[in-house]
Amino acid sequence: MLALQTLAVQVVWVGVRVLGGLLAVERGAGVAELGLLAAVTAAPALVGAVLVGRLCDRVGGAAVAAAGVAVLLAGTVVVATAPDFRQLLVGSAVSGAGGLLAMLGQQAIVAARSKVEHRTGHYSTVTTAASVGQLLAPLLVTGGAAGAGMDAGLLACFGTGCLGLVVAIVAVGVPEDHGTRTDSVRLSIPAHRVLRMPGVWRSVGTSAAVLVTVDLLYTMLPLWAAERDVPTAVLGALLALRAGVSVLSRLGLARVVHRIGVRLVLTGALALGVTALVLLAVAPTWAGWIALTLLGVALGAPQPITMAWTIGLVPSTMHGAALGLRLWANRTAQVVLPMTAGALIAPAGFPGFALINAGLLAGACYLVSTANFPRGQLPEWES
Repeated sequence: MLALQTLAVQVVWVGVRVLGGLLAVERGAGVAELGLLAAVTAAPALVGAVLVGRLCDRVGGAAVAAAGVAVLLAGTVVVATAPDFRQLLVGSAVSGAGGLLAMLGQQAIVAARSKVEHRTGHYSTVTTAASVGQLLAPLLVTGGAAGAGMDAGLLACFGTGCLGLVVAIVAVGVPEDHGTRTDSVRLSIPAHRVLRMPGVWRSVGTSAAVLVTVDLLYTMLPLWAAERDVPTAVLGALLALRAGVSVLSRLGLARVVHRIGVRLVLTGALALGVTALVLLAVAPTWAGWIALTLLGVALGAPQPITMAWTIGLVPSTMHGAALGLRLWANRTAQVVLPMTAGALIAPAGFPGFALINAGLLAGACYLVSTANFPRGQLPEWES
């Protein structure tokens, strides 16, 4: 049930991101304007990610996720009906708030219902469902644009989101373990102290580098396509290719991590991401197919691993707060990266942004290489 809900949320989330990017580029947006669009989408998490995480710890992820799906659908309506760039910004902000609630709620559900030894596998299942949604969304939006019209594709995304809302409401009735109540004092630990717990800042930093690349790909790749005269339908196929490879990269991921270790899996995947972004920046247009394939692995395998890594470093009563901190770091990077690119290297267009993003993933490689993984595996909190 959670996998179906996650798939539906990602169809809407990615669909509205791709639609917003396409509409902005159609109205002459460049790196700076797209950076502003991404920043507005990220703004709700900058303000409330840790607070929403703590809310998940208190009331459970299911209720938070259901509220998020409803808000996300409202934001989609605002974007789809936007007559100008200003309303696109408003719709993106509402969608960002909905995405924050829905995704943190879903991640908290997995944390509450998974035993430590099954955590990576369960996160792999949920993130695989997310990748299927990410595969379908650009095909629906861009395929609709090329065929029956963008409105038809968007309507399909919205209908899928409504199904996700029904599933999310039903899930509210399923009980969750919110941790031992005698540990409730830990819920009030400030976010900066959570970040200073051993290993947390490395896991959060690595997560942010991966997640910001996923998020900004949907906003920035339409600019790459526009600069190289790539048709909208081909853009949708490239984004779907990335999501499809991400699905494949998560099959049997828990077994791969157990066999060769966390460090090798993460550093290898991140290195592929660096290579892919450099290809998008400087290689011929046809290399985009290779680049998006590499990004499928680079952005697919690390996500479930970094989720399990992060919550393994904190007690169960702080899982939501830690996941909120993880998302806050991602959204901070989502604001800083494109705004920096827009301010410093706007004339360079997409290549300048891609090279900065490649540097961010290279930094994440370093964080992973210096992290502590007991016996090569993910850490487990010992109470």
